[in-house]
Amino acid sequence: MGRAGGCDWRSVAALVGAGVGIALIPRIVQPLHRPGLVLGRTAGPAPTRNIFAAVRTGSEADPVLAAILAALRRSAARWSGHPGQVG
Repeated sequence: MGRAGGCDWRSVAALVGAGVGIALIPRIVQPLHRPGLVLGRTAGPAPTRNIFAAVRTGSEADPVLAAILAALRRSAARWSGHPGQVG
């Protein structure tokens, strides 16, 4: 069986629903649940992902950008459950 990758979660869900394969999907796209799919948690520790914010050089001191980055960090801490690991 071949391997396919994609970031269009609707397409991934449609392929799985059609019996073409299986997929690991992020919790945030669970609203895409549709007939023919079974959602379950993985065993063991929860998978993690690294998310980075790319900003233009020299813009780090911008107060608006600093506020946005702080809000993203707070949101990431809430989702991760590990505030100390969010940088």
